[in-house]
Amino acid sequence: PGKELVMAKKAKKSKISVVGIGIAAVIVVCLVLSIVGVCIDTWTTTEELLGKTIDISFSDYSERAESIRDAKESASEWGIEIESDSLLQPMVAFGYIAVIAAAVVALLYVLKLFVKAGIFRFLTGGVGVLTFVAGIILIAITASFCNDSSLVVGAGAILTSVGAMGAGLAGATALFLKK
Repeated sequence: PGKELVMAKKAKKSKISVVGIGIAAVIVVCLVLSIVGVCIDTWTTTEELLGKTIDISFSDYSERAESIRDAKESASEWGIEIESDSLLQPMVAFGYIAVIAAAVVALLYVLKLFVKAGIFRFLTGGVGVLTFVAGIILIAITASFCNDSSLVVGAGAILTSVGAMGAGLAGATALFLKK
């Protein structure tokens, strides 16, 4: 009889909580949101003019940032220094950072569910907080870029930043949940 009680306690401890599964599902949904935001064609858009808008995708901005970087490298080979005050490159960088950080939070949270090591709780919570901050910085930089360029923040930028903030917030709950 005593051995069965010990076995029952061990079986109870190895269960994954419903709350944990729910939080993992929220993180995965937020990760999907951030990926969709980067993939759709409306990272930024223009005001409607004659019934039309011009949408610019994240990939267009990414290619433009890469060409600016290449131009800077070519100019530096000739001893010319090009300064860029544009928020384009930081916006693209934080777009990638937000998606990658949301994916890392999802991975760490799933590991935290299955591997009962205390370090995963703190890693997931810490990366969750950083992901939340990356989402805030992304939307702030994108809004500033749009303000400087007479553009409007599009659905892609909003989805990516909201997805990153949601994944970060859900991941940060790992700091407060014991399991």
